[in-house]
Amino acid sequence: MTGRIEEADDDHGPDADFDPERLAVCAYWRCGVLFERRSANQRYCRKACRSRDAKWHRAQERRAARDAAKERRRTDRR
Repeated sequence: MTGRIEEADDDHGPDADFDPERLAVCAYWRCGVLFERRSANQRYCRKACRSRDAKWHRAQERRAARDAAKERRRTDRR
């Protein structure tokens, strides 16, 4: 997956706290931003990406349930 790198302000010079091991790509499939994680289990670059990803997963679950109900109705008619 190729992610985009957001532009950073280089006015302050190198960051002493920067750790390249903490770089990660946002888990939201539409985002893909490369960011530095604040904790080991941080998966999303922003709260908005986390909520959009959850919204997408809920929509997929609703779609699967709707398709399953449609299939049950179709097989019950036979």
